[in-house]
Amino acid sequence: MNIDSILNLVALLFTLAAAFGYVNHRWLKLPHTIGLVVVALSASLVVLAIDAVFPALEFRSVVREMLSRINFYDVLMKGMLSFLLFAGALHVDLDDLYKVKAPISMLATVGILISTAQFSYAAGQMISRFQVNDRSENDTHKHTRQTHTYTHIIHTHTVVVV
Repeated sequence: MNIDSILNLVALLFTLAAAFGYVNHRWLKLPHTIGLVVVALSASLVVLAIDAVFPALEFRSVVREMLSRINFYDVLMKGMLSFLLFAGALHVDLDDLYKVKAPISMLATVGILISTAQFSYAAGQMISRFQVNDRSENDTHKHTRQTHTYTHIIHTHTVVVV
């Protein structure tokens, strides 16, 4: 995908977003995000209906070909995620957030503890399942000790990282 087609696609998306926002503001009067979703869904259904009525226009193949050229991982993770997080952070009311700091802290702590325990258990199970069974008793004891050490290391690193 060359730079011209990327710029054309971005310009088309901005134009559609502005037009959909105007339609919502002028006639639907829904909350902004809900209105954009409703209008975009309606526009998609109209395009599907046009494609069904006039298959010679080949909307489906054009859209499918254009979407197949987009690397959605790069677009989302490297392009859109930072803007989405920033926009979400702008809408956070710090006074309201401060009022509910105790439940948020408790839920975050419990969530971290649960995910750490789950990850440690899964890592321990994977390490123990991939051990070789044809070892002597001395080697098996040594390997079991190593497995517990690796599980402890993974658990420690998980707690430190989180």
